[in-house]
Formats: sequence, C-alpha cells, structure tokens
Amino acid sequence: MTAAPSRTHDVSPAPGTATSATGPVALLTEEAARAAKKAVRVSARRVRAELELDRAAASKALADNFLGALPRITDGLAPVGLTIAFYWPVGDEIDPRPLMHRVVAAGVKAALPVCQAKGQPLLFRRWLPGTLLSPDVMGVPAPMEEAAPGGGAVVPDVVLVPLLAFDRRGRRLGYGAGFYDRTLALLRREHAIQAVGIAFADQELDKVPCDAHDQGLDWIVTERYAVRAGQRRKR
Repeated sequence: MTAAPSRTHDVSPAPGTATSATGPVALLTEEAARAAKKAVRVSARRVRAELELDRAAASKALADNFLGALPRITDGLAPVGLTIAFYWPVGDEIDPRPLMHRVVAAGVKAALPVCQAKGQPLLFRRWLPGTLLSPDVMGVPAPMEEAAPGGGAVVPDVVLVPLLAFDRRGRRLGYGAGFYDRTLALLRREHAIQAVGIAFADQELDKVPCDAHDQGLDWIVTERYAVRAGQRRKR
C-alpha cells in the first residue's frame, strides 16, 4: 500500500515560456517560482519519506522498467558503447544501484556525478563495481580522479536525474541548488543526450512550478512505468 501522492498546481504564471522535453511551457517569475518551489519541496519531501512500500523491490522494478525502455530512450542504439550517468542515492531517494550493476554487466559504461564546487556544473567519471568512492564537496560519494576507471571525465549519452517531484510534461523539482539544471544545459549545447527522471511513482504531481532556468526531462522511469515526457500513461 503506497501513500497517496501529494498534488499541487502552479500559481498563475507570468507571461513567458520555458523549454521542456515536450516544448514550451508556461513559466513563473523568478520570485513566484522560488516561493512555489519552496512550498512544494516541503510536501514532496514528506510524501517520499512516508511512502509505505518495499524500497528494495521498487529499485528492482525500476531497473526492469528502465532496461525495457532503453531501446526507445536511445532510439535503438546498441547498449554496448553507451555511457549512462547514474547518481549515488542520498537519504530516501529511490536506489539506482541495482540498475547500475545490471547495465555494467550488459556492457554499458556507467558513470557517477562529481560536484567540484557550488554553482558549477557537475562532471561525470566512470564507475565499475569496486571503484573507490570519496565524498565530493557536497558530501556525496563520488569517484575521485585517481580512482575512476580511465581517470578523466566522460560525457554521458543518458543522464539519470534524481528529483523530489515530477510531472508528465517532464518538469522536475530538484533540491534547489541548480546542479542538474546547469549540467543538462551545458551538455545539451554540445551533445544529444537523454535526461531521465528517476523516482517513485507517487512523486508525480499534476504540475511542477518552473522558471526559465529549469531543464526538462525527456523520460520518466519509476517502479511502475517508463514514459516519455508528454505522453499519457496507459491506465
């Protein structure tokens, strides 16, 4: 039995648009977006913390759904040779590590983000089972340069993005530091990447408040479904 999802709506948007994976969406003024996001973060954290489900089983189901959708996410590219950026779970985030092990076993390159400084984009380094991890500047386990396979940074083809809440348009609510928005904006200027939001299904909201700096998701994968942003889930 899962906790009922918290629902919210955008406050009235000011004129303007932001880009999501599905096209232009109404955006808020910076001040209005900041206030709306702050309120939603409080409820979204509570919903995720109070979920009544088998989290290990949810992680396995998420891995199954992601692997089933991978040919569509990558437009049919062979998995071998792909680089997928994961994240190391913090707190009660859904755990992508079972998926990490499965994709590496299938010949996919896995990477983890490294935060080098506040206000800067993330970089990604290769990960293999047994790679030594050390806390980055945000205290999250990450491969240090001397420990990562190959040493240097890699450019991912697919980025798995942690979040507090999402909606079907591909809008994502993060933690407020802007790391993934800066990172996705930088990657998208030079590469054709796919941003995949990873979450529990009950983190879905009707609408997530957004502003001009927010980067949209291309796909959302949960323990219940994998869906392209903008598509309705079959009931």
